[in-house]
Amino acid sequence: MKAVIFCHFHHKSAEYKPEQRLGAQEVDEITKSVLSYYKAYLKCKNIGLIYVYVDTGTRQILHNIFRGDEKINIDINELAFEHTVRNILKLAAHQALKELSKDKTFDPAAAPKFQFIGLPHLASLIASLYRMDRDLVENLAGRDRDRDNFTYDAPKFVEAVIRLARDSDNEYPILRFDQDVEVNEDALDILLAKIKNSDIRGYSFFSGGYGRSGISDPVNDYAVRCHWLANTRKYPNKPPYHLVQNGEHFLRDIGEFGATSLPNSKKVSTSVAMKNYLAELPEGNRSTNRDNEQVISGAGLYMSNRAILRLPPFMNLKNNIVWVDDHLKRRLHEVLGDLARTQLEHVDESLFHQERYPDGIEKDNILWAQDTYFYRLISGCIMHALIVTRRGERGELAKFVANFLLTHHRTRDDEFIELATKFMDVAQKTAVDLLEIWSKADYGNDTLQEWALENHKELQRGNGKLGEWINSTVQDAIHYCKLVENWDAYVFAIQALVPHDAYWLFRSID
Repeated sequence: MKAVIFCHFHHKSAEYKPEQRLGAQEVDEITKSVLSYYKAYLKCKNIGLIYVYVDTGTRQILHNIFRGDEKINIDINELAFEHTVRNILKLAAHQALKELSKDKTFDPAAAPKFQFIGLPHLASLIASLYRMDRDLVENLAGRDRDRDNFTYDAPKFVEAVIRLARDSDNEYPILRFDQDVEVNEDALDILLAKIKNSDIRGYSFFSGGYGRSGISDPVNDYAVRCHWLANTRKYPNKPPYHLVQNGEHFLRDIGEFGATSLPNSKKVSTSVAMKNYLAELPEGNRSTNRDNEQVISGAGLYMSNRAILRLPPFMNLKNNIVWVDDHLKRRLHEVLGDLARTQLEHVDESLFHQERYPDGIEKDNILWAQDTYFYRLISGCIMHALIVTRRGERGELAKFVANFLLTHHRTRDDEFIELATKFMDVAQKTAVDLLEIWSKADYGNDTLQEWALENHKELQRGNGKLGEWINSTVQDAIHYCKLVENWDAYVFAIQALVPHDAYWLFRSID
């Protein structure tokens, strides 16, 4: 058994002008940013093929459609720019292979192949979707026409295309890794063994994790971001990082509203604020932190073919919401009855190294948490609450999905308005509960506490950024419901592809 890898390379669109050539400095920076990761892939004899998706051209198509163009248009300079980026990555892969060849223990014949993909590779599929319904193409990106959200959402669709076309249940299972995660052969072997023993006829949805054996680094070892709790005064400001005293309570607390970071087996208590909140809940509610860590999309996510056939990824959202690629979809499958909560979710022994802040945590990183990440975190908790209640029952979003899968009833506009009202009630309660806990919890510094206090005041006044995020998250949930209703059309278009439409999808691994 050999893995097929999917990863995504994103070039920051704000930093380029497609009509200009990339300079030597930019070429060197791109090459250096991927070289070590490509070397790691090439050293793994249990990988057969690596798909690297470059999104610049496809993002431009969506920009033109959102601008109101009636036809799919792309400038030759934009197409050339993406072609150049892909060529730089190809050269980086060649350089990695060349450098590894100096090592006598490296066998180039056993090295995996790279397949770099971009707009030309997706042309047949995008054209097919566009002919069927223009809205199907628009749904490949975030809904805000004034900002570029295709960066966040596009890889999910391309990954789904690969999974559906190649069938991830065969001898070449498809695993997803983030761009900045370094793979290793031993961890992959452990993950592949779990896949081999899984039920190929049923549902599977699990991954490895972040980390290195024998080294604790909470800033890099968990899917949830906690760099704002790093103790850079007592310890060096470089990996591996340490948290301030009581910082681990945040990681434990978040499992009560979303994905589990510190499982119950770690014996880490909640904060006093969270303990009091749980004690005051009505009878029948319970702690929702799990005995195992969450599934992580960037650490070798594996999902069986039935999982992607049944439900689409969350790929048409306005906001960047935490956990949408992994934990939230997993929980949706669970409450629909596809997966048992006790089924494998996180392979503890399969660890992959990631360094989010290799050069140190800067002030701008802390500001980013306050200006952006905490809002994303609340949005993730809202989506969690819409999927599963504290009692472990179906939330409002899950009820909608379950009903559609049973009846295939197409929802009217007025019904979606009613649904949004139900979603809003859940969203506001979830946000307020979190703000009240975070404004009292002792996590070792006041970064989150001050943010929670300020946003709670603004929310009570009926203004502020958080109110906008809550409203937008509810609309994201509604748009996912609409996507579920249309998912069959995407599956049909993808499964209709043949090798002369998209040879890259079907290329041989051996």
